Order: sequence, then structure tokens, then C-alpha cells
Amino acid sequence: MDDEEETYRLWKIRKTIMQLCHDRGYLVTQDELDQTLEEFKAQFGDKPSEGRPRRTDLTVLVAHNDDPTDQMFVFFPEEPKVGIKTIKVYCQRMQEENITRALIVVQQGMTPSAKQVGTPHPALPASRPPQPPPPSSAHRRQTCLGPGPSGCPGGCGPDV
Repeated sequence: MDDEEETYRLWKIRKTIMQLCHDRGYLVTQDELDQTLEEFKAQFGDKPSEGRPRRTDLTVLVAHNDDPTDQMFVFFPEEPKVGIKTIKVYCQRMQEENITRALIVVQQGMTPSAKQVGTPHPALPASRPPQPPPPSSAHRRQTCLGPGPSGCPGGCGPDV
């Protein structure tokens, strides 16, 4: 693939990732969402064959709108198939910066051993604590009212 095609691909990938982050409630500037190919070239370069841009240059850290301390890295590894060494480097960086979320934009996938590294680190929370559903008139708790036809020993019905 020539430099022009690769630069275009990297621009489209980064633009799509920025939109994805924005759609999931992360802070992304309008300039980042609207970045043109020419602006991308001016910021990152247009000679991927010479390392301008390198995929790692596209790495970004975004913060969530609702909680700025809830941050996420978006990593763009150089190697086509990501291995355990790269995943460990990313995990180390996340630990150092106290970041608990990441998105890795791979070219061809991950090695089987790298996929197994995905278990949460003991020092980091596995995910955001579950949030209770918002109150809704359509949401009703079920309570057992007595024998019923569905095989339930108590026949369930709405709570009164």
C-alpha cells in the first residue's frame, strides 16, 4: 500500500474512533470530530513508510463527560498482530497513569496468548460498579403469590 492510501486509511480509522468515543460519552472536541485529511496530514504527517505518522502517534486519552476521572486510552499498536509484550506495555502504562479502560485498534488481531492477558489486574477494578436502572412505571418487581400454571411453585405476579 502506498503512502497516500495508508495515510487516508489512518485518517479514516482515527476519525471513526473519535466518533465512537464521542458517541459513548467521552469528551472529544469538535475539531477532532471534523478533522479533514489535510489537517490530519499537517498534524501527523503523510509518509507512513518513513514513520510519519507512526500508528503509535495516534494514541489518545479521552475522559468521560459525566466523570472526568473515568478515562480511556485508545492505543494504535504498530505490529500487525498484537502480542503479549505489547499488551503488557499497555497494562503497565495504564497502571502508572491509573487508567482502567482501553481500546486497542489492531490491524490483524491478537495472538492467543495476548488475548489471555485480558483478565483484570488485581489492583484495578474490573469495571465500573453496576448502576441501578432508572425508576420507571414499566418496571415492576415480581413477587410470588401462590401456585401458578407456569411450573412456579408460587405463581408469580406483580408486587402490590
